[in-house]
Amino acid sequence: LNYAGVKLHRGWAEFQPFAEWYSSQPGFRLRWQLDKDLLLPGNKVYGPARCCLLPRQINSDILIPKHGLRLPGARRHNTGWGAVGREAGKPKWLGSFPTEADAHKAYCDYKEAGVKALAEEFKSQLCPKAYVALLRWTVTEYMV
Repeated sequence: LNYAGVKLHRGWAEFQPFAEWYSSQPGFRLRWQLDKDLLLPGNKVYGPARCCLLPRQINSDILIPKHGLRLPGARRHNTGWGAVGREAGKPKWLGSFPTEADAHKAYCDYKEAGVKALAEEFKSQLCPKAYVALLRWTVTEYMV
């Protein structure tokens, strides 16, 4: 994770305004996690208009770490490339592909479908802005 250049909204510089916002959010009683990137990809400000609470399962699923020079989800495999996702915390083989870009595309399709399924699963509990953002979520827009 890269928090370089991340700032705190001046209204949250004191605890009470933050606590009032936090306790008014869907997921507060469920101890959901504070997220600053879903509503505004690349956001560098923790603040009330740019943050939401997300279940840990969703918050960890939408984090796409960079893997050096490789595209996420693509791995060298025999003479070509393989695509690997995750299911229930374990690697899931998605198939063999002739190019790294093809393997990455398969990973993106799998990952994006999974995020949309989580959005539907939690729809009644999420704030409306978070639900819409999850439906629009793409791997390439959220790579860190």
